[in-house]
Amino acid sequence: MKQLHLPISLEPNATYNNYFCATPYATKLVNQLRSLTAPIIISGEKGTGKTHLLQASCHHTKRNWFYLNCANIASTCPSILENLDSHLVCIDNVEFLNKNKKWEEALFKLLLTSSQLILSTSSAQIPLHRADVTSRLSAIMTFKLPNLNDQEQHKALQHRAQKKGIPIAPEVFTWMQKNLPRNNQCLFDFIDTLEIESSREKRKPSIMLAKKIWEATTSTEKTG
Repeated sequence: MKQLHLPISLEPNATYNNYFCATPYATKLVNQLRSLTAPIIISGEKGTGKTHLLQASCHHTKRNWFYLNCANIASTCPSILENLDSHLVCIDNVEFLNKNKKWEEALFKLLLTSSQLILSTSSAQIPLHRADVTSRLSAIMTFKLPNLNDQEQHKALQHRAQKKGIPIAPEVFTWMQKNLPRNNQCLFDFIDTLEIESSREKRKPSIMLAKKIWEATTSTEKTG
């Protein structure tokens, strides 16, 4: 079977500097990733920043890098995980490989050869079928990313806007937290949209503009 190459494009804003470390624990994790010497697993619920950190590691490394999101591998050949010894390898959502014999075999071989490896999963106990793969994964240092509380999330939104140079007042973030889905990625994406619309309309970001954008978004979803 011919190996397929993934057209990977990293999110430009997914950098270490743009990641808000809400706790000393998060700071420790980022420091571990900056000076990676052994495989690491990052676990956490959707929206906690796993993908951001994996892509930030790709941005940061001076080595060749390889990023794969296992949620999107339907047309990809497992042999793509071969010959990556000289790469930083970041595999996102590794639990999607569960009970896929060829992919679990490819992952097992990768675990035997790669020290520059970062995996992400929604659960600290990765539910893979092969016992030898599960055993090796259980021996890897695991960091669990917690969900942010309201105050931490508010600070994370401020951090995101400041890094992008967008002058957003605190009350706009409060409105977003009350009216938008509480998923961090959804809120970060909304900041990007707010930046675009603010520039297009030549007006400062405000609750009024945020309402206009959100109403247009929800209206499109209902009619789509």
